[in-house]
Amino acid sequence: MFTKSIKNSLLFLSIFLLVACGGGSTSIASPGELGSLSDPSGGGGGNGGTNSNVLTGTCPDSEFVQIGSPVAGNNVCAIQGPITGELTLTDDVMYRMLGKVDIGIDMGGDGTKAGGASGTLIIPAGVVIMGRTSNDYLVVNRGSKIIANGTRSAPIRFTHNTAIEGTVTDNERGLWGGIVILGKAPINKCSNDVRGTAACERVVEGSDALMGGATPDDDSGKLNFVRVEYAGYEIFPGNELNGITFGGVGSGTIVDYVQVHNNQDDCVEFFGGTVNVKHLICTGAGDDNLDIDWGYQGKMQFVVVKQSSGVGDHIVESDNTNSDSSVGYLTEPRSRPMVANFTFISQGLDEPLKYKEGVSGIYINGVVVNVNEQNLIEATNLETIQDGALTPKIQHHSIFMDSAGDTSPFKYSEPDSDIAAVTVAELEASLTSRATDLVLGTNTLVSGMFLGDAESAVVSAFNGDKVQGMCAVGPHAAGTTTDLCPTYSSKEGRYIVDTWFSATDYIGAFSPGSDIENNWASGWTIGLFEAPECPEGTLESEVLLGKKVCSLTGEVTSDLTLVAGNYYKLDGKVAIGKDMGADGTKSGGVSAKLTIEPGVTVFGESGNDYLVVMRGSDIHAVGTSSAPIIMTGRQDILGEADIVNTRGLWGGLVILGQAPINKCSFSTQGSATSAGTRVDPCEKEVEGSAGDTMGGELPNDSSGSLKYVRVQYAGYEVFPGNELNGITFGGVGNGTVVDYIQVHNNQDDC
Repeated sequence: MFTKSIKNSLLFLSIFLLVACGGGSTSIASPGELGSLSDPSGGGGGNGGTNSNVLTGTCPDSEFVQIGSPVAGNNVCAIQGPITGELTLTDDVMYRMLGKVDIGIDMGGDGTKAGGASGTLIIPAGVVIMGRTSNDYLVVNRGSKIIANGTRSAPIRFTHNTAIEGTVTDNERGLWGGIVILGKAPINKCSNDVRGTAACERVVEGSDALMGGATPDDDSGKLNFVRVEYAGYEIFPGNELNGITFGGVGSGTIVDYVQVHNNQDDCVEFFGGTVNVKHLICTGAGDDNLDIDWGYQGKMQFVVVKQSSGVGDHIVESDNTNSDSSVGYLTEPRSRPMVANFTFISQGLDEPLKYKEGVSGIYINGVVVNVNEQNLIEATNLETIQDGALTPKIQHHSIFMDSAGDTSPFKYSEPDSDIAAVTVAELEASLTSRATDLVLGTNTLVSGMFLGDAESAVVSAFNGDKVQGMCAVGPHAAGTTTDLCPTYSSKEGRYIVDTWFSATDYIGAFSPGSDIENNWASGWTIGLFEAPECPEGTLESEVLLGKKVCSLTGEVTSDLTLVAGNYYKLDGKVAIGKDMGADGTKSGGVSAKLTIEPGVTVFGESGNDYLVVMRGSDIHAVGTSSAPIIMTGRQDILGEADIVNTRGLWGGLVILGQAPINKCSFSTQGSATSAGTRVDPCEKEVEGSAGDTMGGELPNDSSGSLKYVRVQYAGYEVFPGNELNGITFGGVGNGTVVDYIQVHNNQDDC
């Protein structure tokens, strides 16, 4: 009796050609913001695309460049400022900064300042620029530009020489200064008589340079695939260099695919301005991560923050300005970051989100996980819960929050004595009144970062009617446009969200199906995804193509999870559990469960290597369309398999259950004409796996789940007429879920 459920199965007997990538390997392109390139070391845990070749080129011919001392065998050129005109670096040497390196000389808030001069620094892909001391940092002044155009495989690195020498440790911070970019976009930190004009300017934190102006679309250049490592420096308490400081930077500036790793102070800080950012990663910051000040009104999407354990303060610390005598904390332009598709992993010392001093903002499609037992949101000041004349108060839409078991996400700080008092109840009512789909629960993130069932259940605020609900929130009249929703169709009665945002159908920074190897952060970042250890019950046996190989052998008698990021080798026959018999009561039987995470590859290297799930045990192998689980042979991983002709590289998958079969012995009692009676229970040794038994009397028996699983290049002849199939289902019950399965190029049956 064949009682297992199979739907949508891709059980092709013909050859099914997917996208061929080097020999027999196949890859499935991922949707949305997943990205199609992967880092063989697991992405975000290795060298992030660093070129390991020694660079022996010569320095560019420029008055701003001189020959420096080699580092780790690489030729080094020293850069000094102020750089005026245009300087283009080459990618055949490394560079170091000599103290503060100015790009250009400040041209003022309107570009006409006496003595000002424009400069442009052009940095090609793969270039490394080092600081050696805390006095080494880069400043792009108003009216000047930085063009740093890296790639996924060759990111631009701003780092310390010890990172190149290989002596930097995981906990190092503050080894050099950082990057400061200054523009002519508006800020609010100035007196009322000049606010909103080019004369509204301010000295930036960490430097003596000026920022601000009246040009919202000001262009300070481009940062693309740029990594800033081990920077940050305290000049004096409260005045520190961040990883990247954006001071009055305008929306004409392009910032996309940027990481700041292990900065001593904030990851990034925005002092006013309107610059927009996509694909931003902050890891290991010593203070805050997204620090918002002085009227910043930019947009961000696809933002990842991961704090180091016990290090750092808030993930978001957002404020408007110190109180102005005439307008208080509601000074315009009011800080109003619009942040969409973020994943915040809080392991620091304070609440993940802190809103203060009259700040506004809109937070959309987020995941916030607080590992420690703090609250999730801290808010202060009366103005923080008030709508301003031009800018309404904070909103939250489609956000999943995990507060490590705390029943309330909110904390309301008591105001200082000189600040207008507000009650806890008023603060809570304010935040919740401007929220849609704010979900509190226990996270189910895969590998601590990627969407699980709980997060996937939260509907994106960009989806259909959710958009209308989100755009309607606020003090404005129905049909009135806003910064977030600048278009309204009177005919259709519908809002349209700012088209700068990608209209994702998911929350969080990574699209469904992303895993450690397949996501937009893989291949160019560091410190984001920790290389997993081989799980207990396996043995680390080798490194294959930069990844650990964890071997399984013999009988697995306790639950085992094969986590993404490693390869898993079958060493001979691997049995999950010990046979529990037809009714689950067999003496000596042991039940075990094998869980395989999306994107995992399991391989064998001979026909003797195969996997058997015994009666009474389970396999839970649930992949995704973009991260299927693959069971294959070593030659396939090495790119040595022929997608058309290769077969029989390893054994296969055998699943045994307690559902009825009819191939068993009969009793001969009765008349000579009687057909006899089938022996109860009806069980039989399965083909291909000697001594292993299938069958029972449980039609709805469950042996687990197989979903998005690909079995390829398997099959083995034990002896003529007794061979291992791609997948053997022996007495498997209809409680077993089998959906989206492919068996490719099996030696015996599919």
